[in-house]
Amino acid sequence: EDLKHHRKVAVKVLRPELAAVIGAERFLKEIEVTANLQHPHILPLFDSGEADGFLYYVMPHVEGESLRDKLNREKQLAIEESVEITKSVASALDYAHRHKVIHRDIKPENILLHDDQPVVADFGIALAITAAGGRRLTETGLSLGTPHYMSPEQAMGDRELDARSDVYSLACVTYEMLVGAPPHTGPTAQAVVAKVLTEKPPRLTVHRDTTPPHVDAAVHKALAKLPVDRFATAQEFATALTTSAVPLGATQGSTYASPVLLPASRVTSIRNVAPWVIAAAFGVAAWIGFQSDRLMPETPMRFRISVPTVNANGRRLAFSPDGNRVAYIGTSKAGPVLYIRSLEDVTPTPIPGTDGGSYPFFSEDGRWLGYVGVGALHKILLEGGIPELISAIPPDPRGASWIGDVIVFSAAGALWSVPASGGDPDLIVQPDSAAGELGFRWPELLPDGETILMSVWTGDVADMWLEAVSLSTGQRTRLGTGTDARFTASGHVVYGRSGGVLMAAPFDLRDHAFLKPPIPVLSGVLVKAGGAVEISISRSGSLAYVPTQAQERALIEVDRRGAVRELSQRRGEFRGPRYSPDGTRIAVDIRGPVGNRDIWMLDRDESLNPRTFAGDNTFPSWSPDGLQIAGFRGTTIVLLDADGGAPPAVVAEDVLLDQDRYGLSWSADGRVLLYVRPGEGTGDDLWTLTVTDPESARPLLRSRFDERAPAISPNGRWLAYASNESGREEVYVALMADPSSHVRVSLDGGSLPVWARTSGEIFYRNGDQVVAATYTPNDQVFSISSRATLFEISGTEPPFDVHPDGDRFVMVRSAEALSGFMLVLNWFEELKAKAGN
Repeated sequence: EDLKHHRKVAVKVLRPELAAVIGAERFLKEIEVTANLQHPHILPLFDSGEADGFLYYVMPHVEGESLRDKLNREKQLAIEESVEITKSVASALDYAHRHKVIHRDIKPENILLHDDQPVVADFGIALAITAAGGRRLTETGLSLGTPHYMSPEQAMGDRELDARSDVYSLACVTYEMLVGAPPHTGPTAQAVVAKVLTEKPPRLTVHRDTTPPHVDAAVHKALAKLPVDRFATAQEFATALTTSAVPLGATQGSTYASPVLLPASRVTSIRNVAPWVIAAAFGVAAWIGFQSDRLMPETPMRFRISVPTVNANGRRLAFSPDGNRVAYIGTSKAGPVLYIRSLEDVTPTPIPGTDGGSYPFFSEDGRWLGYVGVGALHKILLEGGIPELISAIPPDPRGASWIGDVIVFSAAGALWSVPASGGDPDLIVQPDSAAGELGFRWPELLPDGETILMSVWTGDVADMWLEAVSLSTGQRTRLGTGTDARFTASGHVVYGRSGGVLMAAPFDLRDHAFLKPPIPVLSGVLVKAGGAVEISISRSGSLAYVPTQAQERALIEVDRRGAVRELSQRRGEFRGPRYSPDGTRIAVDIRGPVGNRDIWMLDRDESLNPRTFAGDNTFPSWSPDGLQIAGFRGTTIVLLDADGGAPPAVVAEDVLLDQDRYGLSWSADGRVLLYVRPGEGTGDDLWTLTVTDPESARPLLRSRFDERAPAISPNGRWLAYASNESGREEVYVALMADPSSHVRVSLDGGSLPVWARTSGEIFYRNGDQVVAATYTPNDQVFSISSRATLFEISGTEPPFDVHPDGDRFVMVRSAEALSGFMLVLNWFEELKAKAGN
C-alpha cells in the first residue's frame, strides 16, 4: 500500500545476485528512461529506489489478470480477441520503439488485462538491466528474456536489439493465443533455444484451420529467423493482422452472401428477429456470414444497436420478459429520459413523464415499466398511461426487481420490499459494517417470489460477493465472489466480475446453490465501478449488454453552428476539458488503462502530454493567469504547474469533495476556489477556499436543494450554478457577495453554466443542446435579454467549456462507432453449451 496516496501498488524487487552485478546507481539511472513512457497500453512506472541493498521499482496495482492467467484457464482464445490483444500490445511497442526503448521480454506474464484491455508491464526493465550491467552481466551467465519468446538474435546473446526483436516476441505470444502453445517448446531451456535458432515453427493453419490466411501470413512473417525478413515496426505487424477482404474468424473457402434483406417469412421464423436492426444495417446478412436460407432459429446471432445513451450510474437498460422490447436511459432536451424500443419498430419512443428516470425494470408480465424517479419508485403502463407513484424511498437507490405484486429494491445500503400496487417500503435486511459490508446492491427476485439474489458492496467491485436472501425471514446464504446476479429462464445464474467477465452456472432454486462451478461465458461486458453489470436477459433467451469499449470517448471542438472537429486521434475516457485563458491549450483528465485518472494537456501542436502521474487526478481548472491548474486528488485539492515544472502542491486535505458535481471555479483575482461539498441534510452545497489558507474552507451557499456546477463570472462579481429547487435542474445567477437571492437563467431545464470571457453571454446545457443567454451587465442587477439554442449534438458528456473567443466549445463525445449496446438473439443455446444444464 502506498501510504501517501492511499492506493495499492505493485513493488518488484530485483534478484540479489542480479542487483549485485549491475549496481544500484547505474540501474536507477537507466530506469529513468522508462519512467517517461506514457501510453494507454503501457503500465506506468511510479517510483524506483534502493532499500537495504535491494533494488526495486513500483508500478500501479492492476485489478484483473495476466494474459498468462487467461491462457492457463482458456488454453486458446478467439481469433478476434487474439488479434485485438496483439494490436493493443503492438501499439504500446510502436510508441516505445519510437522513443528508443526496446522491451526485450514480451511474454504473456508481462501483458496484464485490466477490464479486458491489455497493459504491458516491465517496459524497458530488461534494457535498463542490460545497460547498467554491461559486460559484467554477460560474464555472470545470467540470462534476460524468456526462451519461448526470445528472438533468434536475442537467444544468440546479441545486445544490440531493435524493434524487430520485440515484433518476434509478440508474434510468439499471438501464436500461443491462437494455438495454445508458443511456436517452440521443449523439455529444457536449452532445447527451446536450439529450436528457436534452427527450426521453423508450423504454420498456424496446421494447428487451427479456421485461422484467416492474412493472420497466418502476418504471424509467419513476424517469426522469420532473420530480422530483415520480419516487419520493420510493430505497427506494420498490427496492420498486416487486420488487412484482408475476408472477415476475421472466417474459414478458408467460406461463402459470404451479398447484402440482402431477409424475406418477412424468414424474419418471423427467427423469433421475430429485429426488423429495425435489419433496416438499420443494410448488409446484415453479409455481416452475419450466412446466406438467408441457412439461418436457423437456434443459431445465436449478434447485432450492435446504436442508440444515444447517457453515462448514467448503475443499470441503464432492461429487456421485457418476452424479449420483444428494450427500455433504456436516453437523452432529451431536458436531460435523461427513459426510452422504449420495440424489436418490431425502427424508431425508439421516449416515455412521457419519465424525465430524470433511472434503473428501469419490467413487471413480470411485461406490461408495466418500473423506474426510480426523484426520491421515489414509479411505474407506468406501457400500453398508454401516465407515471404512477409506488412509494417514496430512501436515498442512494441501487436497482430493483419485480415479481407478482412484490418489488424489492436497494436504497441507503439496505434491502427493501414494497407492494407494486403502492405502499410504504418494508426493511428486509441491513448490512453488517463489522463484517466489512458497506451496503447491499442489485437485488434480483427469483420466480418463487421469496428468494432474492443480492450483491454485497465492500468498497471495491473486485471484492464483492453474492448472497441469496429470504424475503420473509432475512436469512442469508453466501454464494461466492461476484456482482449483479441474474436468474435466467434456462435455469442459470449469470453474474459479473471485475475485468468485464460474465460468469454463469446452473442453479438449484430449492437449495440456493450452484449445481456446477461457475465458468466464464462472455468477456468484454461493462462492469461498472459500483458493481452494476450492464446486461439484461429476456425469458425468450435474448441478451443485451453494453461492451466495455462503450466507455471510449473523443475530445471534440464544436463551433456555434454545430460543426464538429475532433481534436486528437486518441480515444479514451476523457472528462472535464478546459481551455487555457489564452485559448491555446486544453487541460483534461483521462482514465488510464489500470483505472487511474490523470490530468493531461492538449498542447499547441495538438499532442497530448501528461501533467500528473500519480493517478486519481481529476477535473482540471485553470487559474486566471494561466500559470496554474487546480484539480482534485481523491479528497484533496491540489495545484499543478501548468507547464509541468513542479510536482502538485496540496491546497487542502479531507474536504469531503463531491467530484462528480463538476469541478472547481477560480475567483477573478486567483485567490479563491469554489467547489461542491455534500451537506448533512442540505443536499450539495457550494463552498469557498482561499488558495493560500487550507483552514479557510467555509460554506457560501446552503439550502435544502442541490447546488452544483459553480462558475464565477470573469469580473468576479456574479456566481452561476445549477440547482434542482424548481423540481428539475435549472441554471441560476446570484451575487457572489450575497448569493441568497438569485435570478433564473434557463427556462425549461439547464445545467453546467459557463461564462463567456469577453462578451455578455452565459452558456449552459439543456440536454443535448447548448444554449447562449445574453445578459445585461450591471453592478447590482442581473437580467437576461435573450436566449438562443446554438446547436444540438448527441452523445456528449458533461462538463464543457467555451473558448476565449466565444465561438468554439470543447466537449467530450461518446465514440459514435461504439455507442449503444450488443444484442444477442437465442443466447441460451450458447449459454448451455458453455455452462452446461
